[in-house]
Order: sequence, then structure tokens, then C-alpha cells
Amino acid sequence: MRSALARLILPLLMGSALATSSMAQTPGLSVTTSKTGVVDGVGGGLLTLTGKSGSEPVTLIAVLGGSEGGYMTSKSSLVMNFLMAGHRVAPIAYHGAKDTPKHLSEISIDAVSSRIAALSKDAGVSPGCVGIVGISKGGELTLLLASLTDVGDVHVAITPSDVVWQASNSSLMKKSSWTLSGQPLPFVKYPWFSRATLKALRDVSQSGDLHTLAMQKTKDLEPMRIPIEKATTPVLLQAGTKDELWPTEMMSKRLMARLAIDKAEHRVELKAYPMGHFMTQSPKVRTDAGSFLNEALLQSCPDL
Repeated sequence: MRSALARLILPLLMGSALATSSMAQTPGLSVTTSKTGVVDGVGGGLLTLTGKSGSEPVTLIAVLGGSEGGYMTSKSSLVMNFLMAGHRVAPIAYHGAKDTPKHLSEISIDAVSSRIAALSKDAGVSPGCVGIVGISKGGELTLLLASLTDVGDVHVAITPSDVVWQASNSSLMKKSSWTLSGQPLPFVKYPWFSRATLKALRDVSQSGDLHTLAMQKTKDLEPMRIPIEKATTPVLLQAGTKDELWPTEMMSKRLMARLAIDKAEHRVELKAYPMGHFMTQSPKVRTDAGSFLNEALLQSCPDL
């Protein structure tokens, strides 16, 4: 218990950036990959930092990337921070990787949940010892997992949405990004023609106006809202006040307001940063995410 606790706390004392660079400066440290595979269109694997003193990791952090698709690797500073903190990490690919869907369209939440649960079992971690971190569309998915499934014991959503959006691929037939129990979730549709649409088509990183316009044109957003009040785990929302891809601060504040009405006692925190959409490049953001995960897992994981 003492060694596991020390591994969680030490990187926080060292600082996130120092923890990330220390692997390159420490001979004998390497990352091993195991339990890779694709099941029901969802890929995953287990990353473990080897060559570090101490017992095997007793916690698992599943990481969900965004609309870029594919796996997040150990080259990601966020993934490396979690490895250096003593966690095992499970990058999840739910689209854009071999044998997974080509586009982020009608992705099965059930399949993602099952893959994370299976990897948790393969990793040998106890109930209460699994965290889930998602970025952008992965943040949207993380909140859906927290609200609609029982997978994960703490959730961190970085630049998330509070509503379900239309599938991100260009198609004449508008589809939801996600399904649950085989049924598409209600979603906010993008307008066909507008200045905001043309702006987003030219540069997807400038699609904030498109998302704002889409919500304004939706008469009733309630069916599309993520029911965060159904979540039972600690949740951290991390929002950029200068996000030009979508209004993540405003959407995160709506999540907080929804909880204040329906479930005020539930632990959901919002941290806002004067940054754009790609916040995981910031050591401060990564440190805050790690601190929240570690604190919550110390409460829920019996092996720490």
C-alpha cells in the first residue's frame, strides 16, 4: 500500500513536466505493450512502465482521444504522465485505427465500455481502481460513459461537450456520433449552409461558430443533453476559455448548472484555463488531471 501510494504522489510533488522528462533521463525505463486487440470495432491495449522500482501498478487509466482517431501512444505527454505516476494505461481506439470504424459515426458506447472493462480485468486491477480520461470528442464519450454505464471509478473530461453531436464525417445522411443498446443517441445537427459551416470546412479548429449556431438552431436541446446527473463517480471537467473549436467552457458550465439543480451533492469539478482547445500540451492541465485522478482513486481503490 505504501509503495503504491508513493508512486501516485511523487510525480505530483516533482511536477508534471519533470515527471514526463524523467523517463528519458533514467536508464532502464521502457514502456511495454500487452493485451492488444480489437473487439466489436474497439481497439485497446495495456501500457506498463518497466524498469521502475516498486510493485506492479494496481490502477488503470483508460485514455480516449478525440476526432483525430487512432490510439494515443506513450509519446503523448498525458499518457506518459500517467505511466510515470505508477498507473497502467489503456489507450482506446474507437475509430480511425485498423479494424475500427473509419469515421466517428454511430460508435457503440456499449462496445467501448466492454473493452475498457475487459482490459481492466486483463490488467488484474480491483473494482474501484479504474479511471477514464477523454479529450474533446473523447471527453464527450467519457461523460456518456460516466452517465450511462458503470465502467470507470473516476472520470476526467478535457474540453468536453454537454450534448451529443452529429457524426463528424461528411455525409448526406446525418447520423449520431454514438449509439447505446444499438440505438443512435439524439444529436445536435450541423446546419447545411452558413458562413460558420464554410469557416469550419476551411479549418476545423475554427468551428466554434458552427457549434454555437447549431445549438441556437436546435429548438429543444434537452433530448441531446448528456445526463450527467446519472453519474455516480467523481468527475473533473477541464475547459479552455479560448477554445475556438467548440464552446467547451459554456457547455461545461451548463453541466455544472444541471447538477446544481438535480444532484447538487455529486462531486463534479470544473477547472477553466485561459487556453485554446489543445490543452493537454500544458503541464498545468496534465497535473490537475493527475491530481484529481489520484485523489479519487485513493478513496475508491482498495489496493492503494
